[in-house]
Amino acid sequence: MIDYVTPATVASVDTKARKVVTKDKDEFTYDFLSLIPPNKGAPFIQELGLSEPGDSFAQVNPLTFRSRKFETIYAVGDAARTPYGKTASAAGVTAKICAQEVARSLGAPARPPIPVETGCYPYVSPDEALGLKVAYSVSVNGDEVKLESRVTADNRASSGNVRDRKSWEQGFLREMFGA
Repeated sequence: MIDYVTPATVASVDTKARKVVTKDKDEFTYDFLSLIPPNKGAPFIQELGLSEPGDSFAQVNPLTFRSRKFETIYAVGDAARTPYGKTASAAGVTAKICAQEVARSLGAPARPPIPVETGCYPYVSPDEALGLKVAYSVSVNGDEVKLESRVTADNRASSGNVRDRKSWEQGFLREMFGA
């Protein structure tokens, strides 16, 4: 059985007792533990004034990835504050949107919007994976961002999710490298 706990601040880990205690005093025992620290943007983002005080991510319009502070700067992925997950899937689709926007800013014709749909397929064994798909709908009005997301989760480990993951990986590599 796999338990996914988020967001929690870890206060202590007792490796002998195989126990994690959170800041809120919740306790979890484990056989295998994977702790993932909070994601942060690179220090240069703050140094360049691209983020808000106390934030490490560049403030961007989530439809164009253009900086809200400097119109000639764009940021995506782990550099940008967006409503999308920090996954390879999200990075790939948002990079395409950003590239389209940069091209448009240089005079290329406007193209239809690219939908932001992401997927994540964590392996639980060599032959089985879980599945999570998210389709986002985002609108921006000034500084107000309205987000709607449709989540499809498959918490049953299956070979079908492995097939979906491999299909996504192959498509991603084909788009990136023509492989």
